[in-house]
Order: sequence, then C-alpha cells, then structure tokens
Amino acid sequence: MTLIFDWREPSRPPADPSPATLPAIPPSTGEDKRLEALERENAKLRRINQVLMDRVERSMDVQGGAFSLFQTAIVLEQKVRERTLELERALRELEDSHRALARAKELADTMRTRLSEAIESVNEGFAIFDADDRLVLCNSKYLALWPEIRDRILPGIRFQEIAELAASSRTIADAYPRPDRWLSERLAQHRGAEGSLRLPAGRRALGPGQRAADPRRRGGRRLHRHHRHQGA
Repeated sequence: MTLIFDWREPSRPPADPSPATLPAIPPSTGEDKRLEALERENAKLRRINQVLMDRVERSMDVQGGAFSLFQTAIVLEQKVRERTLELERALRELEDSHRALARAKELADTMRTRLSEAIESVNEGFAIFDADDRLVLCNSKYLALWPEIRDRILPGIRFQEIAELAASSRTIADAYPRPDRWLSERLAQHRGAEGSLRLPAGRRALGPGQRAADPRRRGGRRLHRHHRHQGA
C-alpha cells in the first residue's frame, strides 16, 4: 500500500490590507457643497422671515395706536371748535353789553348835567335827597346857607349828618340853647316835610318840600327848597 502525503500549509485568514491598499474616500463633490450652501441659505432666509414678521406685527400695533390717537385728535378738535364758537358768542354779547352800558352811562351823565344846570338856575337853595336820605344834588345857593360847613356837604352825605354839623357849628340860631333838642325836632320836621330854620344874620330857610316820585327806589326822593327871608 502506497501512502501519498499532500503537504499544505494550513489556511490563514486574509491579512488586513495595508493602509496603502485601503480605498481612498472620494473627496466632496460639487453636489455636496451645493447642498451645504442651500442649507445655509435656507437658515438665513428663515431668520430674515422671522425678523420681517416681527416688524410687521410691531407696525400693526403702531398703526392701531396711531389710528386711536387720530380719532382722539378729531374729537378734541371738535370740542375746541365748539368751545371757541361759544367763547366768540360770549365775547360778542359782552361787547354789546359794554356798548349798551356806555350809552346808558353817557345818557345818565347828560341827564345829570342838564339836571344840575336846571337846579343851579333856581333862584333859591335847592337840594335833592334820595330814599336813603342821602344828598344827590344841590345848587350853590343851598351850600351858601351853610358857609361854615359847606366844604363837608358832598353828594352821599345824609341829611342827619348835615343837621348835626350845623348844630355843632352854631350855624342855626335856634340850636344855640339846646342843640340836641333842636336836632331831634329838626329831623322830625325833615321827615314830615315841614318847618323852617332861623339862620344867623336874620336869615330864615324854609323846610323841605314834597317827595318826588322815583320808580327805581322805594320812598322816592325828597326835594329841599330853601328861601332866604330878612328879619328875626
């Protein structure tokens, strides 16, 4: 029997290829670079879009506030116009009132001047007292009856004050003995529109006359007419 031997080395796993034998990774192609650029551009566009949306939202808020302010301004303008018209009407009415008042004052001054001239032309002492017994007007002949106190007889003075001044200055001869009694009697005569005064140097003044009607005041006005008489 013949033996045949086949000598072979045991099989070994294939050795790792050396680095030199590894297949090289292919470099990035133009398509990859384009894809990266598109991704960057997309992210950039998303950021721009977000910024634009934020701006639009803020713009809408501002526009809404501006419109509200515009409406408020219109309402205020209308109110200002109305108030201006009211003020103009009030000013016109005030001007008309001032003109009417000026005309009334001018007329009153004219009438007062004419009345003063008429009273001054009277040949006797003449005075007008109002319802409160205050002197309104008198002529120079009335003042001449009280030479010692004439500077103090001014419009507005009460008849009682004139009588008190006359009694204290010894202008009235009848007041010498008892001025207080004379004063009370004289005021009673004045209220009753009667009596007469005996002045120094033989002069005598008649008491007051009648009351004159004055529709503006209660009680009317009192007119005094004083005559000078010679003798005791």
